[in-house]
Amino acid sequence: MVKKIAISGEIGTEDGQVSATWFRSQLPINGIDPIEVSIHSEGGSVIEGFSIYDAIKGYAGPKKCVVASAAFSIASFIPMAFDDVEITP
Repeated sequence: MVKKIAISGEIGTEDGQVSATWFRSQLPINGIDPIEVSIHSEGGSVIEGFSIYDAIKGYAGPKKCVVASAAFSIASFIPMAFDDVEITP
């Protein structure tokens, strides 16, 4: 079963933002189940974005990204860690 994760909103460590710690906690524990990550983000913290990228790059299972609407700034870097990337019109 595909685990779906949404990166929605600003990337960072403040309340209401998407942090790398939160993102890693969403990954399947076994490390091999397929994941599909949707991104709709204006960007944010470069350090947190790099950490999310590293978590995805190091994930052993199949990885698909769907850019839904927007991936600005550091959010545009994150899809490069995936095996498959789709961008909505």
